[in-house]
Amino acid sequence: MIGAAFLLAAAVAFEQPRIVPTPAKADWQLDQCVELKPDLPVLLALEDQSQDECSVRWVREHAHAAFGVDLKVRACMSPFSNRLRQGDSYGLYVSTNSVLFRAVGLSGVRYAFQTLRQIAMPKRGTLKVEGWIAPGCTITDEPKMKFRGIHLCWFPETKVS
Repeated sequence: MIGAAFLLAAAVAFEQPRIVPTPAKADWQLDQCVELKPDLPVLLALEDQSQDECSVRWVREHAHAAFGVDLKVRACMSPFSNRLRQGDSYGLYVSTNSVLFRAVGLSGVRYAFQTLRQIAMPKRGTLKVEGWIAPGCTITDEPKMKFRGIHLCWFPETKVS
């Protein structure tokens, strides 16, 4: 068993992932990784605890669709005393033995999951995808603008159809 863990760690040489959009803050532990497997504790620390059940169910469903694994997701009390400023703000903490999503509610959980999906990669050294790994990291992000919208350039020669 120790040999398998050593081989996983030795076979992984992470480069700093490129996340779109770039998060406000990202600290990487590229020499560490976690395997996304059924016994991995995935914790959700939500400020709006009324969304715990819905968020846990959402992460389970999307983890199964994205990674093909039924993760052990559960809500927990936030270990942080400072509050997040906006509903879309999130924190993603990946260590060698757990993953923690920190958010106000489901909206932030979705953004954190999208970030996890971007940094996760298939296990190496296999002919087909046999699992997923992610580098150790601490990522915090929030929208740069309070209002999200779209800008359209409407020229006089543009026809309305």
